[in-house]
Amino acid sequence: MSLKIIYEKYVQMDKSIQKEYNTKMNRIVEEMVKGIRQHSRILNMFYDKVYYSGSHWDGLQVGTRRQEGDVNVCLDIEKWIPVSMKFMKDDACPGKSNFVYICVDNPGYD
Repeated sequence: MSLKIIYEKYVQMDKSIQKEYNTKMNRIVEEMVKGIRQHSRILNMFYDKVYYSGSHWDGLQVGTRRQEGDVNVCLDIEKWIPVSMKFMKDDACPGKSNFVYICVDNPGYD
């Protein structure tokens, strides 16, 4: 079996399925962000943008049976409050190196 046939049969995503999925995902994200911003004055203040990442949005997803994507809600704390942040290892979750505590230090405010 040639690589082209393997790609077309097992790897390539169905564009019509992906278009429908992307439309639904974008609508869900819009509603989620709208709800967050309406129900939390603080998160509304700090809200900056939505950033899509991961294999789906980077065009590296294999097949269309598993529909998932990474959505990051970005907050800009320094927009309102001058702070310094440092990342701390989360000892409570060994083996999950992508999870950290964010420690915010703001000595000028109580």
